Amino acid sequence: DEMPTDELSVIAFAHSAFVLAPFSADKGTLTQIVDGVTDEYINMASTDFRALGNFAVELLEKKKPKILIVFSDGGDKKELQEFADIVKDADISLYVVLVGTKEGAPVIDAKGKPIIDREGKIAITQRNDGLGEVALDSDGAFVVADSGDGSIKKLVEIIKAHHKNKEQGEINIHDREEYFYYPLGVGLLFLLIGFRSLPLGEKRRKIGYL
Repeated sequence: DEMPTDELSVIAFAHSAFVLAPFSADKGTLTQIVDGVTDEYINMASTDFRALGNFAVELLEKKKPKILIVFSDGGDKKELQEFADIVKDADISLYVVLVGTKEGAPVIDAKGKPIIDREGKIAITQRNDGLGEVALDSDGAFVVADSGDGSIKKLVEIIKAHHKNKEQGEINIHDREEYFYYPLGVGLLFLLIGFRSLPLGEKRRKIGYL
């Protein structure tokens, strides 16, 4: 909702990553897809941030600028460092919405009930702010999710501010590329002078050939 004119793609990740929705500016369709994500999508296996990083590199290969927004409670220190290296090498700007508390709490479903894993244990989530540090190192930013939309609005403002100057720079470069009109105009001027210097009969024959 905060990025109405931007193309977005939605991916899900845990032990592996996959596309829920390809790049689209149709926010209605994207919203329906996100709303359709249920508890069945939750993989109780540990989150593989290396897999997410490699997947993002491939997904954003032809995009400019390359922007990745991650909603997560974080990961372990070793995997986050490898994730940071992948993101930095690919020149991806990482933005993070950290979810959960540092103390940890049960993961609940849409009805407010704790989710039970395959072993019959209550699934626990605990926020690791180290993922936010990875975002800062990639020239990005992070926010901690709250119960409203204030943190999301703040993050979108930061994203737009970070990339506004880059977009203006691309426009300036495009303007310089249009200088070829000047030599083209000079060439046409010389061509007209050449026609005027020909005798009238010769000029008609030349025009006839054209």
